[in-house]
Amino acid sequence: MSIWNSLLSGLNGFSSYGELGALGDISFSVSSWNRIHTFEDFSRSAKSRTAAHEIVGQKPLTEYIGADLQTISLRIKLHAARGVNPLKEAEKIIAYCEEGTVLTFTVGGKRIGKHRWLIESVTEAVKFYDSGGAILFSELDVSLKEYVLPQLPQGGAVKGGTS
Repeated sequence: MSIWNSLLSGLNGFSSYGELGALGDISFSVSSWNRIHTFEDFSRSAKSRTAAHEIVGQKPLTEYIGADLQTISLRIKLHAARGVNPLKEAEKIIAYCEEGTVLTFTVGGKRIGKHRWLIESVTEAVKFYDSGGAILFSELDVSLKEYVLPQLPQGGAVKGGTS
């Protein structure tokens, strides 16, 4: 038995794949077999909506209107040397943004937020090319916005609509 086969048989049963999360069908993972497709600089923002009511000679009154849409920003690193095709992955994410594809976002097996997410913007920074012009490494700064579907009244009819 070769040394290589000995090493492979010794790794049987060893979990070599760690699923970090997913954005729709884009899987984020780390593998002991040199495949790394992950993100960093994850930031989530939630805020409330308020209105100020002006009163002559006094400070305005603040009224809470409701929750605003949450946002997420993250940086995705795409390394060809780590088993990822940077061009293919970037084009896929940009297409999701331009087509308005709504996606579920999970991290550590848990869904992020109550709703799904829309890719609001993608900024690609290509860091390295090979001598033939193929992308070796790029970073994507991705901004997501919470996507809330309208709530239909009981019975499913839209107010003012025809049946």
